[in-house]
Amino acid sequence: MNAQEMYRKMLAKQSQSSDAPPFKVSAPALSIPDDTTLVVFGGTNWDNLGKGKEAHTKSAPNLMGPCRLVLPGVKVAFVATSSCSSHCIALSASGAAYAWGRNQCGQLGLGDTLTRAGPTEVTALQGTPLSAAATGKHHTLWLGAEGDLFASGSSKEGCVGPSADKRREMEATPVAVPGLAAGAAYVAAGGAHN
Repeated sequence: MNAQEMYRKMLAKQSQSSDAPPFKVSAPALSIPDDTTLVVFGGTNWDNLGKGKEAHTKSAPNLMGPCRLVLPGVKVAFVATSSCSSHCIALSASGAAYAWGRNQCGQLGLGDTLTRAGPTEVTALQGTPLSAAATGKHHTLWLGAEGDLFASGSSKEGCVGPSADKRREMEATPVAVPGLAAGAAYVAAGGAHN
């Protein structure tokens, strides 16, 4: 069931109920724009999100309303983030990956631990068309169009799969996750699990 169908069912159920709540639920317009624009809002001080008033600074202000984020020449087809992560992933229609946000464990897959304020191409995955991604608190899963799975970020809890060097606390560049006989069709990530 997609989001539009879910909202339609909620609306139908609400209109049939005699004790309807004192608010109305309306379906948002969910569509991918023809241009290369993402709409973003909220905290942008990635390293301090969730830490109180320090999260809002002049150099990284909170975006109090929708703002446009443009990736020139890139048709965005998929975006991944979660309530437990402080980073975002965007995939282009051609399967290229872009990452930004907090990166203290290498979860952006860029080969380092530098926070990125805006989208940066994940060059380690060039040549591997991607179809989906999922973000955990300190890790990212990258799903290839052929079902191959990659992971980057914290390897303490095994979030980057069995291929990670267990003596290392993180994988700053995406590593292949072996053991999927038929390949993966979907990916999902929680705080420290997949």
